[in-house]
Amino acid sequence: PMDLGTICKNLERGTKYRNSGDVYKDVQLVWENCRSYNQKGDPILELLARVKKNFTKYWTAAGLSTEKYQGFYPTVCFCILKFVVCSTFGAKKIM
Repeated sequence: PMDLGTICKNLERGTKYRNSGDVYKDVQLVWENCRSYNQKGDPILELLARVKKNFTKYWTAAGLSTEKYQGFYPTVCFCILKFVVCSTFGAKKIM
């Protein structure tokens, strides 16, 4: 299992990810898990669509790669995840 909070903790620790592609892969796993474990029509899937859209927008704007061989900017990855989650949920501190 994977969730955005765990990804952020892994980024803070600096031990799991070697590049932005590794982070992106785990984020994609979060999306897949959400679709797999929730039924069509569940409000969580609507929320997923919003979070995924914002994540993709900011990930792309930051020039981060989805490929393993590209550079790695853990602080940027972390900030994007925190911003997307907090702005979507309207929370000041989620993770």
